Amino acid sequence: MKPITGKINIDGEEFTLDGMLMPTSVEPPVDPPVDPLAIEELRILDKEGKYTAVAVAEHEAVARVDMAIAGIGLTSERSESVRPYTLFGDSEGRMQFMALRPGVYTVTAVAYDASGKRGLMKSKSFDVSDTPVDPPVDPPPDPDPPPPGQADGTYRGMLVGMNTSWNTYWVPDWPFADAVNCMRPPDNIIVSGIGPHVPAGDYVLTWDGAGEVSLNTGETIISEPGRKVVRVSPGNEYLALEMSDGLTMEDVHCWFPGQEGRMFHTDYVAAMSNFAVVRHLNWGRVNDSDVVTWADRKQSYDPRQQGRPGVAYEYMAWLANECQNDPWVCVPWLADDDHIRRMAKLFLEELDPDRKIYVEFTNEFWNTIFDQGDWAWNAQTGETAGEKMGRRIANNHKIWDQVWREAGERDRLVLCVMGQAFGHFTTKQMVLRTEANGGPIDAIGVAGYFGTSTDHNDVDRMIDGLRSNARRFPQDDDIEKSKALADERGVPFYLYECGHHLEVLENQAMTEETLAEVMRDPRMADVYRIALDRYADFGCDMVVFFDYANRIRNKAFGHVEYQGQPLSEAPKMRALIEGMRKR
Repeated sequence: MKPITGKINIDGEEFTLDGMLMPTSVEPPVDPPVDPLAIEELRILDKEGKYTAVAVAEHEAVARVDMAIAGIGLTSERSESVRPYTLFGDSEGRMQFMALRPGVYTVTAVAYDASGKRGLMKSKSFDVSDTPVDPPVDPPPDPDPPPPGQADGTYRGMLVGMNTSWNTYWVPDWPFADAVNCMRPPDNIIVSGIGPHVPAGDYVLTWDGAGEVSLNTGETIISEPGRKVVRVSPGNEYLALEMSDGLTMEDVHCWFPGQEGRMFHTDYVAAMSNFAVVRHLNWGRVNDSDVVTWADRKQSYDPRQQGRPGVAYEYMAWLANECQNDPWVCVPWLADDDHIRRMAKLFLEELDPDRKIYVEFTNEFWNTIFDQGDWAWNAQTGETAGEKMGRRIANNHKIWDQVWREAGERDRLVLCVMGQAFGHFTTKQMVLRTEANGGPIDAIGVAGYFGTSTDHNDVDRMIDGLRSNARRFPQDDDIEKSKALADERGVPFYLYECGHHLEVLENQAMTEETLAEVMRDPRMADVYRIALDRYADFGCDMVVFFDYANRIRNKAFGHVEYQGQPLSEAPKMRALIEGMRKR
């Protein structure tokens, strides 16, 4: 030991060492253990006066990174579960930048693992001046740009699909880059019903003609004739467009932040790209449809793509092309032959040549709660319900078959007969009567829901019940017989809708609050993993979950509660994506 002098700094506090004793030999320093959730670097990127930030966290344990920026009237947050972890988002590795007013800003980033464990926060401040000191720099190239989605659309060789939600302002997704496509006049609400999750950032408003357009909230940072940029802060519960007299929906565009000029919102494309198939029951507003002639359909140039008669067919094809997956379309039950033929030709022309299409005549033809089912069972035509359904399905299939066969593309067309899970007799009659009327069949299927008792209000009991029932179909015998129909014909067996089926009923004890607690419980991911294995073990060739995004009220079918919800908060969607990616 020998006396030493001087000073030393420990955790920011300075100590005087004069007169202290220190060993003449010390152990070599030991490197601190590596924190798998550490943010290794926080980069501020400047591109032509616009900014973003990238958090570098390369350890495989990182499941997501939450980032935030604050300064000069701006507070914005974003959760990213796919690299690169960027402050304002990215599309296939191409980062979105935002113009910032002069001043000092602080960016923070923190990583989480799949269980929700949090790493240490890293922060970085930077100054935005009127005259940039450094020249603009491009973001570093991504050596391996991620695909639009995170999953490959299969689970143990089984195709996994998703049903779209209705396209309207109160459904918590925004498929289109232009918010006007889901706006409802006359109050012109764009996004509502999702709590404080209205997307924040710079909305671009453009319009033709005299007049003025604005939003119900936000700060106007650019105002020019026919164009305005409105900065919307986080935490808003709804967003509405305000137009002066004389302007109509046809004159106006309202682009979500970072989406100007696009057709579909990049976050929506990224979400739907996870799946092999997207079924457009809800986009098409097929249940109770009154569409008959080709003129009755929604036109692609119509700015109002919400409400009846649903989203234009063209968008269903164009979304498939952008997501690089296959559409499943439902033909309106009243559609005349000319409509069916033109619909078949439209998808033949608009779909990319490497895309398939799955075609179903209406939805749940057997279900009397819908107009199509009421007609099948109750209309007095001198036919049985099976005969009526088989005749109409066969007619639809023959037209599609002819159009695609004549074009030499029949191998890309899959004609589906989807029956009743609880009633094999009905499924069998639909199949036999379709064949008797000369209709080709390429796939047969039913729904594959499972549930549990709601005569109590106990979350743990419900989770246990869902776990148990996910291991088997509650209508095993009927579904096994329906699958045998497919096996006998050598065609695949599909579940056109599947997942849990829980809803609040008047004569049951479960409340909406308990339903929400069950849906948000991390154990729901285990329930869905069990269900995926059950579907694969049963021999399903495709399962299509219902549906993408929806609020939790008396029902809770949505797999996310709002578009862009972190997977750590959406256990059902997380189980699907991680299951597909893992396999």
